[in-house]
Amino acid sequence: MHLSLILVLLLQILLILALSRIMGMIFRFLHQPQVMGEMIAGIMLGPSLFGWLTPGAWVHVFRPDLVPGMGITSDPTIYLNVLSQIGVIFFLFLVGLELDPTLLKNRGHTAVVISHVSIIAPFLLGAGLSLVLYSRLFNDAPHMRFTSVALFMGAAMSITAFPVLARILTERNLHKTKVGAVSITCAAVDDVTAWCMLAFVVGIARANGLKPGLMTAGLSLVYVTLMFLVVRPFLRRLQNVHDRQGRLSPNVVAVIFLLILGSAWTTEAIGIHALFGAFLMGALMPKGTQFVRTLSEKLEDYTVIFLLPIFFASTGLRTQIGLLNNADLADSRGPSSSSFPGTG
Repeated sequence: MHLSLILVLLLQILLILALSRIMGMIFRFLHQPQVMGEMIAGIMLGPSLFGWLTPGAWVHVFRPDLVPGMGITSDPTIYLNVLSQIGVIFFLFLVGLELDPTLLKNRGHTAVVISHVSIIAPFLLGAGLSLVLYSRLFNDAPHMRFTSVALFMGAAMSITAFPVLARILTERNLHKTKVGAVSITCAAVDDVTAWCMLAFVVGIARANGLKPGLMTAGLSLVYVTLMFLVVRPFLRRLQNVHDRQGRLSPNVVAVIFLLILGSAWTTEAIGIHALFGAFLMGALMPKGTQFVRTLSEKLEDYTVIFLLPIFFASTGLRTQIGLLNNADLADSRGPSSSSFPGTG
């Protein structure tokens, strides 16, 4: 039997959107964030429930590449993951687009202090936790330097789930309040700091020294400077074009899309994350203008209703709750890499 890859992908999206909508409505009824329902929907469609109840049907829907004679040679969930990443990139652009800089007036110092404290505190706690876990969970402990393990644990505990925080704040319309604006700004600063810190950790773990981290931090500074000095004035010119034409032309929308993707690509290449590039592009857009309002209306429904649920559901699709009951986890030596099939 030969099955078209596009048919598989469309079926996956259909199931994800339908169940995400249903679970989102249930969680909203329970006064819980809708994003939690979308993540639960992904877990339900993943190997933890759908794959556990009907493994044959689950493989045919989400992993037909593993079924002999299906005519598909690549994992279709790869394309689903790419689509979800595009969705969250445009969502973070929308979050930055609706961020009101006046809410941050005289609060810049507060945001920086809060963001760095929120990194330093969990980093120290995570590094301290490695004193207990080092000999118990790292089965290759004699060959792993304690410094690398401690830095990894600290970094893992410090990184903020930027998309989840942004989704919860926008869902509750808190991103337009002073507290929400400071929270989003702190998360953005956290994102840059955490990725620079991760570059330092990787450099030390691989015995490359501090050069990767310093390079990431330096390129990040250059990138932000160019965004403010070059891209921001250009965005104001695009606003003038919109005002002269009296409408948002396809050419202007195309230029905005290119800038979003270009900014996301740059930050990803630097080593921060594509999400920060998209968010900063949105944050630099002229605020309180018809130009921004029209652009937001064009993007919001398609991004939030169609693309974004795919991102959060795909997170659940990769979750295997059954692995928590793996006997290797109870072993004081910790789990080996072979205990996690398909997770590499």
